[in-house]
Amino acid sequence: KPLPHILGLAECCKTLVALSLTAMKTIPEIICGLCALQAPADFVLAVLLVCYMPGGGISETYQWIEFFAGRARATLSMKAAGYRCARLDVAYFPKQVDLGMNTNYFDILSTSGFATCIGVLLSGKSGDLLVLLGMKCSSWSRVNIGTSLRSICCPAGDLSKLNVTMANCMAARTILLILLVSALKATWLLEQPFQSMLRYYGRFRHLTYVMKVYEASWYMLHYGASSPKRHVMFSNSPHINKLWVSRLLGWKKSNNVETKPCRTYHDRSGKKRFVGTRFLKGTETLGSPCVMFGPSCSSFSIEIGTAP
Repeated sequence: KPLPHILGLAECCKTLVALSLTAMKTIPEIICGLCALQAPADFVLAVLLVCYMPGGGISETYQWIEFFAGRARATLSMKAAGYRCARLDVAYFPKQVDLGMNTNYFDILSTSGFATCIGVLLSGKSGDLLVLLGMKCSSWSRVNIGTSLRSICCPAGDLSKLNVTMANCMAARTILLILLVSALKATWLLEQPFQSMLRYYGRFRHLTYVMKVYEASWYMLHYGASSPKRHVMFSNSPHINKLWVSRLLGWKKSNNVETKPCRTYHDRSGKKRFVGTRFLKGTETLGSPCVMFGPSCSSFSIEIGTAP
């Protein structure tokens, strides 16, 4: 049956949700899902434009998509497990090749990059898609509070600083991608350091209003990393609790000052401050063999499914 007029798309959401998860997705179904999640109108229009642009459209290709992939060790583990995967990161842009491009089409902050992200999601397999978003956390970490001025009362931070506004834009676009993943009836995973201020950001709070968001934490040390750094995962699936291994037992803090990820000092008023060292970025990377994290994703991806 033909769908109602565009103004009535939100009302037909209940009917579309009842469709089989294994059925191929359709453009009206995607738009209907975005309307139900109260997605901004300009984002809905952007999705429509990508659907109909040359080389765009929707397909049933990927089962695993990783944004902000970096070394993509989780993707490598999923690929080894037999899943069809895609990975995106700003560093993947071939700078050494002159392609006549003015923007990095792997950068979520650029127009072409955001369109690329939307297009890749629209190529996810219906009823069998898991999306990992390890969003850049530098501006949202507790260590950066002195610069970003983020707080529970003011999570947007100091808007006079360019790096803060860029981080806010990245977070807002990441949340929009999550809305699209949810409209596709797929499962998303958003990873951050445990003390990230992102959970207080207005866009993220909106996400918790329109859907149920689950939270689970784990220690990087349990997944082959040299650092015990604690991370948190947000998702629309309750099965992320499988990431939790146990409390951090039997670990002793290293006294090697030369390799510490941060150092402390006291400012003029005597207040204790933290500043990251060159070893801080290394704490976000899993151990060389990616001992457990990637295989854990592949082992419970079927149980997670695509619906919360």
